[in-house]
Amino acid sequence: MEISIAKTMVNKGFDNDMVDGRTLKAFRRIKRKLKKGSNSRERTLTIEEYLRLVEVSRDHFKAILITAYHTGMRRGELLNLKWSDIDREKGFIRLSAQETKEGKRKSIPMNHFVREVLEGLPRHIHHDFVFTYKGEPIGHGFRRSLRTACRKAGIPISSEDPDGFTFHDVRRTVKTNMLRAGIDKALRDTILGHSLKGMDEYYLKPSEEDLRAAMDRYTEWLETQITKAVESVDQSVDQAAKKGQPM
Repeated sequence: MEISIAKTMVNKGFDNDMVDGRTLKAFRRIKRKLKKGSNSRERTLTIEEYLRLVEVSRDHFKAILITAYHTGMRRGELLNLKWSDIDREKGFIRLSAQETKEGKRKSIPMNHFVREVLEGLPRHIHHDFVFTYKGEPIGHGFRRSLRTACRKAGIPISSEDPDGFTFHDVRRTVKTNMLRAGIDKALRDTILGHSLKGMDEYYLKPSEEDLRAAMDRYTEWLETQITKAVESVDQSVDQAAKKGQPM
């Protein structure tokens, strides 16, 4: 990635007559060190793991976790979320181009889980941030909260260990779950802010009604999975109780 960024800088420098052709030629000779996607992660968060995290997380982190799990928003988008981004009337989170990694505006439909979380949060008079801790925007304390919650939930946390969990894995989980729920690819990409590819970029223009319907379908599927997971845990507890085994 660093080499790619450097090559982009040199190309722009050459286009603006800031470096000569010798410099450009040298960087064009640099070969890619990694095959595309060779260092990508595959970790997703299971329903059971998500429920354990929600159960053990403190309120300020729990609110972020629930919102992320139902929207697929990035950590930066969540930590910088403002109350002015919340369209309560139409039920959307609206991010400006300056607030997204893609540099494009994004409208994310809110389901009842997200609306309930937001309705339970205090609104402070000296700033407009949604997610706070002790009245202040959450900064470096986010990682500490994540590590603590994962430790309590018995979930390994590591970006180097394939079985370890990172917060960005929630985003992958949401898109995977949307696939399992039967959400169309164009709608999944639009909700998560991924660019449509090829001619889809020009010919597919999902409406807000399309996005809301997709979110409703995803929510219905997710509620079913959560119910199954809870029933499975209850059955395990009952079976252990009958055998006199501690859980």
